[in-house]
Amino acid sequence: MHGERRSVGLGLGVVALVLNVLLASRCTPGQEGADGGVSDGSFSDAGPLDAGPLDAWPLDAGDPQLGTLFALPDGLYVTEKVDGSVRLHGVDEAGRRLVRIAELPGVSHQWVGQRVGSRFVFSAEGTEVGAEVWQTDGTEAGTGLLADIHAGPNGSSPQLLSVHGGRLYFVADDGIHGEELWRTDGTAAGTELVADAFAGTNGSGPVLLGVLGDRVVFAANGLHGHEPRIWSPEGGLELLGDLIADAGTNALSKGAQLAGQVYFTAKGTEGRWQMWQTDGTSAGTKRAFESELDAFLISPVEATGGSLVFVGWSGMWRWVPGEASPELVTPHALPGQTVFREPDRFFYSFYVEAHGPLWFETDGTDGGSRLHPYPTRIEYVQGSRVYKGPECCSSTRRSWASRNDRDFFLRGLSEIWVTDGTSAGTHQIL
Repeated sequence: MHGERRSVGLGLGVVALVLNVLLASRCTPGQEGADGGVSDGSFSDAGPLDAGPLDAWPLDAGDPQLGTLFALPDGLYVTEKVDGSVRLHGVDEAGRRLVRIAELPGVSHQWVGQRVGSRFVFSAEGTEVGAEVWQTDGTEAGTGLLADIHAGPNGSSPQLLSVHGGRLYFVADDGIHGEELWRTDGTAAGTELVADAFAGTNGSGPVLLGVLGDRVVFAANGLHGHEPRIWSPEGGLELLGDLIADAGTNALSKGAQLAGQVYFTAKGTEGRWQMWQTDGTSAGTKRAFESELDAFLISPVEATGGSLVFVGWSGMWRWVPGEASPELVTPHALPGQTVFREPDRFFYSFYVEAHGPLWFETDGTDGGSRLHPYPTRIEYVQGSRVYKGPECCSSTRRSWASRNDRDFFLRGLSEIWVTDGTSAGTHQIL
């Protein structure tokens, strides 16, 4: 990055100190690191529990192959993959069983989804409709295909993005407009194409940057390359600017919102990244600061604690709106990656050769950063809880859902666990 580089908070001296801690904090499977880790939300390997009956209707012989765990206002639910269909079950924690609610015959695969109001919207592939958007409200009658966006067996191949203002935004191809930006409120009538940003069947390759009230800011391909656009009910589709006129823009990253502004990074054909911001108007679309970013920008920009944070080849950077240039918060020798993003915190991992990964946590404020050494692996972040486990055993935990101040997760293909953030409160329920 050109421009001033100020090393603040945790620098190379702290990294060297942490390396000494690493040598003293190695652990065996089922143990915590000697540093105590991130919080009291640690896992315990207490061994399997007698789960009792699994289903009000007996499941197929053998362990179920559970897919996605999610919570709705009235309960906890999980999907199960069986030959030729996907089943929806309610989780009866008190009875330690699954209660079958609905079955989707002909659905061969179900991907992740997101909650939209009182419904769970997900993508799944059916033999008759291809990959489309489905939904459930936790009842048999309310579980099924949400919209057949691309009529016929080819499907629209929806790529779910994020929820803003009670709507889920996603990219889909209806066979007429190509890949464009869509949104849904969880109903068939409320599933709609946001804008046909590039006429024809090729599509615009949209990337959602942010939502400002009823205005949608996204990047899309066009005559000027991959550029920011805005759509509103009143004004329709407008180009916000040709950002890098001489070099052309060939990539824009997912955006972050902070104080009524949408921030995003743009990459020119010469490979240099720049930070931009917009208030949804052409006049208000401008460079956030003049210095350029790392040639290898690893993570999209994130907003936390009144700051913007992003990870590049040289480390994690933090920028406070109004300052002349960003700060290098922590350097690292090899590239890192974003681990988790919560409204009040940001986590990423980086690698120190011969010592393995380090985990960095920041709330975006001065003094609000911490390093967590190997072999701790961050599994999941929920509110004020950060769960971790031994590096060797982490791949068995997947798919999380929260309800009534407790977190539920799948372990392996057939186990459901619950935790209240303490080792004593972490146990298998199915």
